[in-house]
Amino acid sequence: MVVSAGTGKRTREVLGAVDATQFASGAYTLILEARDAVGSASTITQLIRMDGSAPEVSVSSDVQEVDSKKYITFTVGATDDVGVTTRRLIIDGKTYYPNASGVVSVHMTKAGVFEVVAEAVDAAGNVGRASMTVTVRDTIKPEVTFSAPANNASIGAVTDIYANIRDQDSPSVEWTLT
Repeated sequence: MVVSAGTGKRTREVLGAVDATQFASGAYTLILEARDAVGSASTITQLIRMDGSAPEVSVSSDVQEVDSKKYITFTVGATDDVGVTTRRLIIDGKTYYPNASGVVSVHMTKAGVFEVVAEAVDAAGNVGRASMTVTVRDTIKPEVTFSAPANNASIGAVTDIYANIRDQDSPSVEWTLT
């Protein structure tokens, strides 16, 4: 198989490219031969390992439903024939890195249903993924206070009603004034 060929005086540039996904995983020998105008030649070889396969990844948790402000412990498993170099967990746009055993505890501060994506990268740069969902329940009631008019106030005209509404773990609050 010829990857590429060319001519020139001296070069330190890309000589060619090999798509590892087009070959079976395993060892291959690159052979580079250079021949000058008078026929003198040099040949070198270099061993490379093709790996077009992503790591196999799994993700699990100790619970799949939890109250807000609690922790969930996740386990990211990954195997690969070349070796896994990085494992990470992505939840709601934030990245967490498990310990050497693949375990990470995440403080779930926001209510909702979240996709949890586990990724593993192997020594060749291939990325494998697995996902699951977890539900974080909203257990904190909204804080509601009237700020105007005062309690038991007498009003005799059109009066604006003011209130403070706050919720610690929900992105929005619906309200009704009756």
